[in-house]
Amino acid sequence: MDQKNKSLKGAFLLDNGSLAGTFFARSVILICEHNEKGAYGLIVNKSVSTTIGSALAADLPQKTKNSPLFIGGPVQTKSLSFLYTSSEDSFHSVIKGVDLGHDLDDLQEISRQDDPLFKVKIFAGYSGWTSGQLENEIERDSWLILPSDSNQIYEEPHDTLWQGMLQALGWKYKLIADFPEDTSLN
Repeated sequence: MDQKNKSLKGAFLLDNGSLAGTFFARSVILICEHNEKGAYGLIVNKSVSTTIGSALAADLPQKTKNSPLFIGGPVQTKSLSFLYTSSEDSFHSVIKGVDLGHDLDDLQEISRQDDPLFKVKIFAGYSGWTSGQLENEIERDSWLILPSDSNQIYEEPHDTLWQGMLQALGWKYKLIADFPEDTSLN
């Protein structure tokens, strides 16, 4: 990957309003990996109407079982990924304080932490791009690229995250954020 195509690992991709009617409409995607082979990310603001406990037969603490399941993207929707808080940088770090995992045994182990500040967000599926595909979408102005923050991943209400992030960018994006999802209701 040359300097022009610097890695976006750890950045947010936001639908800039041009993806209406697609799977990625109103999405906020955390890019977990980005290199010359392609990119991998998780949609952090779209949950499904089921809990982790209903979707996953695993020995997990009740707090984790009661958490919503998120759709990470349209690729391999039966695959498991999770983001979790971490106090140390490691090979699994996406951004400071946020690590990525895929193994159910690891999820069971880390979910038992006795740390009241521990957070985990669990995803079915992921968002993926082949070599050069994401760069082409960015050149076509399909995405806004913003710095990510663990508070936005874990603390902000996921159902208003996209709108809130756009509104913070100023009047032009506030108009996009306030536009109805179903234009027939306008």
